Amino acid sequence: MTRLLSCAAALALVFAAQTSFAADMRAPVAKAPASVVAAPFSWTGPYAGLHCGYAWGRTTTSGDAGAFDPPAGPIAITIDPDGWLCGAQAGYNWQTGSWLFSVEGDLGYLGVNERAINQGVPTDADDLVAVKYGWYGTLTGRIGPVWDRSALYLKGGAAVAHIHNTAGDANGNDTGDFTDISKTKWGWALGGGYEQIVSPQWSWKVEYLYLDFGKTASGNGDGNTFEHRNRVHTVKLGLNYRFATGKYPVGPVVTKY
Repeated sequence: MTRLLSCAAALALVFAAQTSFAADMRAPVAKAPASVVAAPFSWTGPYAGLHCGYAWGRTTTSGDAGAFDPPAGPIAITIDPDGWLCGAQAGYNWQTGSWLFSVEGDLGYLGVNERAINQGVPTDADDLVAVKYGWYGTLTGRIGPVWDRSALYLKGGAAVAHIHNTAGDANGNDTGDFTDISKTKWGWALGGGYEQIVSPQWSWKVEYLYLDFGKTASGNGDGNTFEHRNRVHTVKLGLNYRFATGKYPVGPVVTKY
């Protein structure tokens, strides 16, 4: 009986040793690979770019009695100038959550002009009204929602342009009948647009902006007074270069295991 118990104990020890050895021989459990996710994109940072587009406007010139022909009473003549524009812009973006805030300045040339005779007055009159724009600029703020690399925005602020207005009775060669004023005029701007980032550093935008330069008064050599109201609509395409891609991540980053 004692031998039997001894044999059983020996077999049990051998079995336990083999089981422990087999457990030690199991393949090690590999760690899961690190996950790779896109870093949150940020619009924050400075940018600059170029733009070109089309502009059309409306200029209304009013004259007192005698300013235009016939001199029966005050007359207002409206013309609709149009042309092109090109320029440059620069600004700074701040992104807070899903909202974009920006300060932006534009500077360029507004090639909008028109010259017309006998507009909105009797056909026997020879009344001239003309307008010609030159350089222009804006200083505006932008605000709007963003989703990843797309943004919609409203913008508004100050506008300035060099504007040349001419008006008078063109019947004859009396230079005293004409008013001619060339002035840098301040006004306001309001509009909106859409911007799309297409690479870590480049984006394009399409934008509408209304520019209102208010009224400008002038006179002629005969003592007549005129009032010119100038406003312009603009639509433009722009290209921006972003300078902050190193500071604000746009690529993948490795997260924890």
